[in-house]
Amino acid sequence: MAGNLRQIASGSLLALLVAVFVPRLQAIDSIEATRTVSRSGSFVVYSPDRATRNHLARTADEALVLWNKTIKGEIPSAAPIIIQDLTKKSLPRSTPPVTNFLFETDGGVMKIQVDIASSSAFENGDFEIALFRALALHAIHKKNPPRSGNKTTEPPEWLVFGMSEYFHREQGNPPPGVYSALITSKHAPNFDEFLHEKPSRLDKVSLLLYRAKALAMVKMLNKLPDSRSQLSAYIESLPNCDATSESLITFFPSLQKDPTQIRKMWTLEIAQNSLPQQFLSLSVPDTDKELSSILTQATPNRATARPEEFIGDALSASARGRGGAFLMQQAAAQFLNLEFRAHPLIRPIVKEYYEIASILARKPKTKLVDKITDIEKLRVQLLEKMDKMTDYLNWYEATQMEAIGTPLLDSLSNQEIPKRTDPITLYLDSIEARGWK
Repeated sequence: MAGNLRQIASGSLLALLVAVFVPRLQAIDSIEATRTVSRSGSFVVYSPDRATRNHLARTADEALVLWNKTIKGEIPSAAPIIIQDLTKKSLPRSTPPVTNFLFETDGGVMKIQVDIASSSAFENGDFEIALFRALALHAIHKKNPPRSGNKTTEPPEWLVFGMSEYFHREQGNPPPGVYSALITSKHAPNFDEFLHEKPSRLDKVSLLLYRAKALAMVKMLNKLPDSRSQLSAYIESLPNCDATSESLITFFPSLQKDPTQIRKMWTLEIAQNSLPQQFLSLSVPDTDKELSSILTQATPNRATARPEEFIGDALSASARGRGGAFLMQQAAAQFLNLEFRAHPLIRPIVKEYYEIASILARKPKTKLVDKITDIEKLRVQLLEKMDKMTDYLNWYEATQMEAIGTPLLDSLSNQEIPKRTDPITLYLDSIEARGWK
């Protein structure tokens, strides 16, 4: 009887252990199935989709490589940055596309997390911005870990957006072509205003300009002697000082002799970045193709792809419709990008469309249909003339460009070579005349 009781007790204990540990093991397996550690060991990515995990881990490692080229700092594998893909989960509408978090764990260790709530974060560059924000937070707080109840220090926005823009250029994305807009605008770039700008409050066009200015700031600092160590020291000092130009200069001895030099160098960097755009203009067909693509995106409800008489009505209807302000702001940003890469023949038309989109973004009820119709008629005439010029040049090359003259070797063979009269030649000629060969 006692033996039976022992068997029953041991069986019950085994059943209890199975009931407790099996679900736990299953949960661990489930977590492991959605978890990927990046190759560097500095990031841990959670996502139900394996391809997404791999993409996020690879992008994070590439961002870390660029960060370490610019600023000293490694992410220890014992405290990696967490990246969570929440795009498949049901979240409140007010949830931002991507969010950065900074925690203090039970052991007082810093934990940095990036939560992605919308797939739009992958398309508009918000994910990369969040990545560099996370890297900057780590650099700021690695020697000053956050404490519960204490205020954390945010990184300078110019650093986060400048590094993000730098990353896009390193990935081979074409430069947006806004440097020329900064240089040729009525108001020259103001360094002090730039340092205090808040990107979250800027519209699409202003944000493009801000990213260009931020990249110029990062590249300008990178050209200074020992910039990597000095920039790292500046970032680590931020918990104890304000992010001003004066505090920045104290970490760069080469700027201390003349405090105004940083403003001059920054403006010069913007000017230097504007120069290549003059040599990267698109052809007429490529410019027209991009212009048509922007107009198509700005008028999603337009059935016809091209006729000029409908574009004015379609643009006005889009501006007055739901989300019209956003569509027009986006179109204005794209027109601005295109303007400084456009072929000189089409550039004035692109500029006109930029001004129209900017007006419609602010005042959607403005009547601009007639103006748009006139612009489109001019655009059609320019393209027709360009086609005729191209056809004529092709015909001329095919029918009129006949080879004139004769090849060089043939002309030499036909010419009579003058006789040599030097003593050696005369002597050889006399021997030949006597029959010596």
